[in-house]
Amino acid sequence: MKDFVPLFFGSKFLKVKDLVIYITPIILFISWSNLFGIQIMVPMKKENYLTASVIAGALVNFTMNLLLIPNYQALGAVIGTVVAEFTVTLVQMILVRKLISLKPLFSQIWKHIVAGLITLLVLFLLSQINLNPIWRIVLELATGLTVYVSVEMILKSSINTLVFRKILSFLRIYPS
Repeated sequence: MKDFVPLFFGSKFLKVKDLVIYITPIILFISWSNLFGIQIMVPMKKENYLTASVIAGALVNFTMNLLLIPNYQALGAVIGTVVAEFTVTLVQMILVRKLISLKPLFSQIWKHIVAGLITLLVLFLLSQINLNPIWRIVLELATGLTVYVSVEMILKSSINTLVFRKILSFLRIYPS
């Protein structure tokens, strides 16, 4: 991250370097809320559940921004956003569990967490290498992708096995 912000945004934006790191959990929360809200609730005609979760998130975001931004400025906004997105996802999970069992969705989550932690460790070690910023970013991207996919394949996550088979089938390498 130390190279990403100055390279892509310029040296005037160095103050956002940490904020970019702090806001990254919303990627996970938004992905999950897309699954629960758009891919489960909407097809099951439970738009009212989706609306309730979004309203809950908006109320949390507004309240947290009101409380945190005066003292913490941009960091307060980031915290409010992350907590609000978590709230949307949590409300959706609570409401969706009435419609489907969540256990199969989370039964193998430990494999993804292990793959992510190993990748994080490797990327942290790579970030210590003294390289040109562009080369370090390229190296981190290539290595991070390779390590994560390799660990996922070693742990044989069922969802990734399905995805890999679909990709290979599409490429006509592996029969479906």
